[in-house]
Amino acid sequence: MRVDRNRIRLTRLGCVETALPVTPALSALGLAVGDIVRFTPYGEIERLPRTSRLARATSAPPFTQVLAANIDVVLLALPAPAGPRPHVIERLAALGWASGAKPCFLVTKADLVTGEALAELRGAMEGLAPGIPIIVTSADDGSGVQELRDLIAQHGTAVIIGHSGVGKSSLLNALLGTDAQAVGATRERDLKGRHTTTHRELVELPGGGCLIDTPGVRELGMEVEAGDLERVFDDVAQVAAACRFSDCTHAHEPGCAVVAAVADGALDADRLSSMQHLEREARHHEAKRGPQQRDKDREWTRKSREYRRARGH
Repeated sequence: MRVDRNRIRLTRLGCVETALPVTPALSALGLAVGDIVRFTPYGEIERLPRTSRLARATSAPPFTQVLAANIDVVLLALPAPAGPRPHVIERLAALGWASGAKPCFLVTKADLVTGEALAELRGAMEGLAPGIPIIVTSADDGSGVQELRDLIAQHGTAVIIGHSGVGKSSLLNALLGTDAQAVGATRERDLKGRHTTTHRELVELPGGGCLIDTPGVRELGMEVEAGDLERVFDDVAQVAAACRFSDCTHAHEPGCAVVAAVADGALDADRLSSMQHLEREARHHEAKRGPQQRDKDREWTRKSREYRRARGH
């Protein structure tokens, strides 16, 4: 499947492609790349249940954008020259866990930094988002490309998510061995790039598996559950288990173990601040969706968690 702004291209069994204009009825299905659909005898299209989805919060209705569906691996792309950025690392990790797929950090443009800089970035990722594997790559010299190719072939379908200019299209070209995707230069002052990918598309890789390429995004709005944040902020969650109240906000309640741990230096104050910021953002997004959409999303979350448990996540 490929999703453009005004057209959706479906691939049927047997590799027969069907291009459909985005009509109101088709738009109502909320199709995303990776979705599996069924054509009814009456010519209608039915979207089958999803096993996973990668989504972000948006400012316009329906306040959610599904970037990819039925994925096995979410590649969280960060460019090595940007260095450790704790808030970006934590945000990407939370979105990765929330997808229901296996998250994996993808360091790009590794050839542009020193070994010491890579070690610092890896250490930050391991400390801020424990339990998520890391693959260090360079599309220019080919390092890490085979490791990434093997990961995708092993798991099936992967999607890359990251801000504009992180090098997603260049890496896809390296995986394909061709210049299938256009690439653009990044600005030297901030290492950011333009949107060279303008659509979302599932691409079959020659070594096995598929990769969903997505346009770079300016903002990665939070659409996560509390449990997904706890997986990222496991250090805070462990301390919070000793709070007097189970619904403690770690702000003003008596007997708050988290506030006490921050006060005596046992817990990093920045970690608590980051978690609370993401929690507020996620609650704000949930409030905008309305009760009907929230009920739908809770049902998806329930099914997603069952899927994760079945896979041993």
